Amino acid sequence: MKTPSYLSCLLVLVTIWSSGALPTRARVLSFAAGNLTGPRLSTGDSDGDGRVDAALAGMVGESSPMSRSARVDWYATPGGVAIGSEELSVADDLTHADLDGDGRDEIIVLGAHEWHVLKIDDGALRQVATVSGASSFWRITAADIDGDGDDELALVTLHRALIDEVPRAVVELVDVDLSPSGVRLNLLDTWEVAAHIGDLCFAPGAGAPMLIVETGAEEIGGRLHRLATSGGLLRESEVLSMGGERLRILSLSAVAVGPRTLLSLTDVTGRVRIVEWLDGDLRLRGAAPITGSGASLAGSAGNPQMWIAPRRPGEPLRWWSPVEF
Repeated sequence: MKTPSYLSCLLVLVTIWSSGALPTRARVLSFAAGNLTGPRLSTGDSDGDGRVDAALAGMVGESSPMSRSARVDWYATPGGVAIGSEELSVADDLTHADLDGDGRDEIIVLGAHEWHVLKIDDGALRQVATVSGASSFWRITAADIDGDGDDELALVTLHRALIDEVPRAVVELVDVDLSPSGVRLNLLDTWEVAAHIGDLCFAPGAGAPMLIVETGAEEIGGRLHRLATSGGLLRESEVLSMGGERLRILSLSAVAVGPRTLLSLTDVTGRVRIVEWLDGDLRLRGAAPITGSGASLAGSAGNPQMWIAPRRPGEPLRWWSPVEF
């Protein structure tokens, strides 16, 4: 899943951001990100060792539309080199998800009219399945909404508008059956909006996870929609404007802190903010000291950490964490 939920980790990070500075014993690592354009970031546990790993996907250099080339890099540990890499034609987004219930996350990468299922096999990243669709895939996130141990997917497809027409995006909630013979999909529900979708993520809810979706346009800014997923049905329960700054959100993730849900928002300026959706409003709880194209909170007791994707080709992938928990 994009952002694992770890209470202890988040409490430490929120304290750091609220103070406006890193603790004196914090570690900050920067390491090569393979010169990827428009990178997307995901964290999870793909090798089943109980530790957080990360995957970064993006276009290779400045590939032309006629010869597009994308790559997925997998980092077993922060600060290390990319151990696994898989060449694809395009990679617009990715997520960690356990599709077969074996306790190891697959990495699902999508772009254009395909999405690909990758697995870690003997330390290498291998493609095990490909799914094609009639529409253009744009964003993806994953969570176990029915408690069966397998993650479901939320897929965003874009329907490009003609001149003077409003763009349309569709969120598809999908149950996936991954087996050695291939992938079988079961469409649970859809949610349609007459706007562009920037990103989406699952967030802990009372019972089934809720789905948070960012929509909008450059001239009006973004809005956040909260959708219930109970029974495999998508039902919008609330929508909030992002405020007077009119900034779109490039990367969105969520974590639980006791009864509360905090959202990590990375906007077009690279700023990473933590907000709480409370009483019909977004309340600022802190800001990360490092900018990027997207961020992912991860870790566990004794190992709180944050991964931040580079904004431009050649810039490093960053990781930071307090030395002590």
